[in-house]
Amino acid sequence: QNRTGIGGDNRTENIRDRRHRADGDNTNAHNRDRDGQRRHWHRDWDRTHHHRDWWRNHYTRFVLFCGGYYYWDAGFWFPAYGYDPYFSTYAYDAPIYGYNDLSPEQVMANVQAELSRLGYYQGAIDGAYGPQTREALLSYQQESGLPITGILDQATLESLGMY
Repeated sequence: QNRTGIGGDNRTENIRDRRHRADGDNTNAHNRDRDGQRRHWHRDWDRTHHHRDWWRNHYTRFVLFCGGYYYWDAGFWFPAYGYDPYFSTYAYDAPIYGYNDLSPEQVMANVQAELSRLGYYQGAIDGAYGPQTREALLSYQQESGLPITGILDQATLESLGMY
C-alpha cells in the first residue's frame, strides 16, 4: 500500500532509490569502482611522475644519520639540526650551514676541532651542538667581528677557513 492506502507500487520509494544511485553513494563494487575512477580522473594527471618530479626538482640530497633525516636546501641542512620534531637530542637548536657534501654532524665536528685549535673550545669533538660549542662559537664570532648569532652560517665557516 502507498500513502493513500491504495495498493500498487510505491513511486516515492523508487525515486529515493534512484537519487541514492545518482549521488554515488552506492553499495555494489562495480558502481563504487566507477565512482572512484570519475572522482580521481583529470585529463592532465599522470600517476607515473606526479610526485617524483617535485622532489627531484626541489631537494636533490637526502642524508640519514643519528636516526634523523635531513635534506639540503640553499646551503643549509633542513630540518635544522635539532628542529626535527620527531628526533631532537641537541641542547641548542640552530641551523647549520653545510659545505663539501658533509653531514651536519661532520660539519660541526670540523668546527669544534678548529675552534679547539684556536683556543675557543675545550670540550669533546663529538659533532653535537651543545652549550660548550655554542659559547665557543659566540666568543669566536664576537672577536672576529662577525654577527654574534651563535649560528653556524656561511660567514662563520669562511672565517674559519672551511668554506
